[in-house]
Amino acid sequence: MACRLLVIICILSGCGEVTKLQLEIRPSQAEYPEAKAVFVTVGCSRGGCHLTTTGDFKVDPDDNSPVNLDVEYQMAKLFVNLEQPDDSILVRVALKGDEAAATHKLCFENENACGYRKVDAWLRAKNGEDTSIGDVDCTPIEGACAIVRP
Repeated sequence: MACRLLVIICILSGCGEVTKLQLEIRPSQAEYPEAKAVFVTVGCSRGGCHLTTTGDFKVDPDDNSPVNLDVEYQMAKLFVNLEQPDDSILVRVALKGDEAAATHKLCFENENACGYRKVDAWLRAKNGEDTSIGDVDCTPIEGACAIVRP
């Protein structure tokens, strides 16, 4: 009897209410093909780089199947810092002058480089409230990963 009374009290007091959580998915998986296009354009997918899985990251310019896009997206997310997008290894490792780029080819001359800005927008966009990758109106430098170190 005491157990039934406790259940009734919990239900009447709101313990039985179901709350639907709206979880934010960042970066946007739907926009990954646009981010991938940036990676391909700047040269991440060239032989000897990330055409095959290198450093747990891969960008295959010839495979845009849903399964491969999902695999590549999941790999890319491993290098994203959602709390501090500026600290995301995904961009830092290829940013000229960043300590994380010590052994990686440089793909972004600085944070104003088009490719950097596009990927950064993809990392930061929250539920359509912010600038998304498609809002950054510029053309990434073809083969920018060939920037020679000073």
